[in-house]
Amino acid sequence: GTFSAFLLAWIWTMIQPILLPEKVGSSAKSKHDNQAIVGSLNHPLIIVTSLAYLSAMSASNESLHYVSYPTCVLAKSAKLIPTMIVGWLVDKWRSWRSGSSNRSANGDGKSINA
Repeated sequence: GTFSAFLLAWIWTMIQPILLPEKVGSSAKSKHDNQAIVGSLNHPLIIVTSLAYLSAMSASNESLHYVSYPTCVLAKSAKLIPTMIVGWLVDKWRSWRSGSSNRSANGDGKSINA
C-alpha cells in the first residue's frame, strides 16, 4: 500500500532523469511538450505525501497499544465517521450549487424547472 507507493515514487524520481533526459537547447516547445509537462506527476510531492501518511499510520497504531482492546476497535472503526460526514456535506453542497445555477434570470429565486 503506502510503503510500496513511496518506494515506487522514490525509485522513479531517481531513474527518471536517466530514462527521460530533458532536451537541451530546445527553446521553442511544441504544444505536445507543454501538455506532457502539465500532465506529469509530481514525484517529490508523492514521496512527501507517502511519508506523511506512513508516519501518521504508524503513530496511530503505536498509540493504540496503550488502550484496551474495545477502545482500540472503537477508535479504528470511528475513523470512517468523519469521512462519511464530509462526503455527505460535499454531496449536499454540490446539489445546492447545481440547484442555484438553475435559477431564473429575473432574480426571483424560483427554479426554471419548477
